[in-house]
This record gives sequence, C-alpha cells and structure tokens, in this order.
Amino acid sequence: MKKKLLLLLTAMLLVGVSAKATNFISDLMVSTHDKEATAKSQLTTCGYTVIDQDLNQGGGGHYVYLGYKTSTNLADAITGLYVVSGSSWAGTEGKTFTNNGCTFQAISYTPDSKGGNLNRGRGSSAYDLYLYYTKDGNTTNSIYSAYKPITSLTVVSSTSSQSEDTYVQYYNLTGYGYANTNQGGSASNYIYLNVTSTHICSLDYAPTSAGSGTHKNYCTVCAYTRSTGSCNYGDWTSYNGTQCYHQCSVCNDKVYANHTLSGTYYYYNATQCYTVCTKCSYKKYGSHNWGGWYQNNQSSHKHICGYCNYTGYESHSWTYTYSPNTPSYHTKKCSVSTCGYSMVENHTKVTDAAAVAATCTTAGSTIAEHCSLCTYSVAATTISALGHQYGDYGVCTRTPGEKHYSHAQGDVTCDGELSGDDIATLVHVVLNKLWANADYNNDGVLDLTDITALVNDLLSR
Repeated sequence: MKKKLLLLLTAMLLVGVSAKATNFISDLMVSTHDKEATAKSQLTTCGYTVIDQDLNQGGGGHYVYLGYKTSTNLADAITGLYVVSGSSWAGTEGKTFTNNGCTFQAISYTPDSKGGNLNRGRGSSAYDLYLYYTKDGNTTNSIYSAYKPITSLTVVSSTSSQSEDTYVQYYNLTGYGYANTNQGGSASNYIYLNVTSTHICSLDYAPTSAGSGTHKNYCTVCAYTRSTGSCNYGDWTSYNGTQCYHQCSVCNDKVYANHTLSGTYYYYNATQCYTVCTKCSYKKYGSHNWGGWYQNNQSSHKHICGYCNYTGYESHSWTYTYSPNTPSYHTKKCSVSTCGYSMVENHTKVTDAAAVAATCTTAGSTIAEHCSLCTYSVAATTISALGHQYGDYGVCTRTPGEKHYSHAQGDVTCDGELSGDDIATLVHVVLNKLWANADYNNDGVLDLTDITALVNDLLSR
C-alpha cells in the first residue's frame, strides 16, 4: 500500500497534478416552487449547495433551482449529464437510458417538484425537460472514455442562443443545439448548464498481458502506461487437480502450470495412497497398486502396494475338497490362486438320521450323516434283527427285562413237556427268584401262585 501511494504521488508531480484532494460533483437535486425562497430552502434543508441561477429566468412559471453535493472520492463522481424532453421521462417513473455504454437515470427532486421538470409552470407550449446523470466511467477508461468526472457545474443565462462544448446537450432533441432549460414557449432567456470535467489519474498495476511475467503501472482513468517491470511471483498454490499457479504480489497476475508430481507415494488409508506436487504440495490421491496375494498365516494372506509399500491383509477364502481315501477329514485351500495356502481338518458333521439299535426281533440301522463343508456323506445301512440268545431256563439274555422264552411257559426244564420235574424246578426258581420262563400265570410276579397254577394244570390233564 505504501509503495502504491508513493508511486501515485510521484506520477502526480510528473504530470503537474496537485496532490491536493479534488472535489467532484457527486449528487444533484432539482427544486421547483412558485416562491423563490422556498425553492432554494428546500435544497439547503436537504444539504445541497444551491446554484444561484433560476433555470426558468425570463420564461415565467415556477422558480427552478439546481443543488449539488461534492465528494473527494473519485468513485462518487458524476461523469455525464443529458437533458431529456418528454413527460414520460419524469423521475418518478424511474426511466433510464443507455448511451455510449453508460446508463443514465433521473436526478433527485424535492417532494413537490412534479418529477423534477426544469420547465415547470410555463404552460403547454414549453417543453417538459428533465436532467439525467451517470457515474459510469469515473474509475476506469474502457468504454466510458466519452465521460469524465465533473468537478464543477454552473448555470449560464443569455439573451441569445449559445454553443459551447462544455454545455450539457439534449439526449432526444435533435437539431436544437445545446440544452436550453427554457426550451419552448416565449422565454426571453436561454439557460445552459455548463460543466467542468477532468481526468484525475489514479495509478494501479496490471499485467502487460496475462502470464507475460511483466506488469505496467498505468492510470485507471486515461489508461496511460507510466512504467513496466518484472512481476514478483510468490509461492505456487494449487488450482485444481491438474494445475497450480503463482501470483504476482504487485499486479495479481496469475501464471498457471501443470502439477509436477514427485513420483514418491505415501500411505493415506487402506484403499489409497498419494503423491505430492513439487511446486505447490498438492496431493494427488489414487488407489493402491497391489501386487499378488501370498500367505501371511493360517487365517489370512497379504499383498503390497507397488507405490507406497503399504501391506494390506485379507482373510483366506476357503474351498473344501473331500477324498474317499481319507474319510475322516477333508482338505481346505485358500481360493485366491496366488496365495494357495491349504491345510487338513476334521469334517464338520451333520446328522441326517440317528443310528437305531437292532433288537432280537426288529432290524436296526447305522447313522446317516454328511459334512457341511465338503462332499463327504454316509448313508444309513440296515442292521438285521439279532434273534434271541437264550440262557438258563430258556430266557433270552439280549433283552433284559423282556420275557422272551425258548419253550412254553411252565416247561421250566425246557424238555418239551410239562411234568413233575418242572414243578420241582419251578419251586427252586421261585425260591431263588430266578425268573426263567416260570411266570406261569403271566402276572409278572414269581410266587406260589405260579406253582399252584402249574400243579393244577398238570392234575387236570
């Protein structure tokens, strides 16, 4: 900032411009009233300086006065004025127009000034005239070179038509010369608005051309180049995924270049790594460049990024193979071909049908099962009924608690006939609680009733 101020003051001295602040016309207001004092006081009450010349002098009608305010800020300066004819141009309608690339609008007016008509009260033969202004072009030259900041505004009264380059012109009345605010009717005076304008140089810097590496010190109003010099570029800054730029600290010119990636990669997370631009430190992220998988341990395998050397791990993904030659186990192998780790393990058996034991009289079956992981399976096979296995006294010993006998009940001696020997044997069995086939009355109890029943049966034969 200090450097720019010094250059600005130096440039002002070189071109003969005083460093004293310049007052610019920054605001205008028109006041009309049938009393002269009121027309003026309405302006001063609003803070305006009154130009002490009635714009309707010699024409009758209302008193019309113009007031102005000033500013030392170039950006506030009014740069152009036009007088527009026609009732539709009254300020209350907000009418605007564009000329030489600049937008013009109606100046302000006091509340009872009927839209700001400069010819108010002069009758139907007088033109309706309104004053329009623009501030475009006050800080740049570009398309607004026809307009300059106005430093003073005066009113000229004459009894004859005048033509001066500094007078305000009509916008939409051709062939009438410069704008007479008493136009029309039988006014004896010609009233003109006379402006003084100037270029006040405001120095700044701009690139000689984009990316040229040089800049110029120029006037923002008249565009005159004071000097040129080399740009002072700072550090590189990332712009987007493909470019970075550095900027001149004086003129703000930006030079763009493609990132220069170092080619050295760094771990970022489990899926990405990155490399860095050597100019601006921009980080370019990308997926890891994985090599093949290989065994890590019994539960996982690993692979390594070819860029950043990060090691990634993953659990084995198993396939199971059964061989009838090794019925008690199967082989499980990692399905990732470059890993290929394998091991054997016992089957994970699932019972399809439980084993059923064979009895003396009914067939049984073996268990039916399969492995939930491989193709191992065993179907159930039938076990034939075992048949009776008789011991002493003709009782089957295969089924304890069940009464399966080899001979008829009462034939305790198992000789095929009932006799006294069976009674003697039965008595022995009962006394000793030997079951045999001696439950003659079939009541599930060995006692005297069985002997009695057997004796009675024999006596009855």
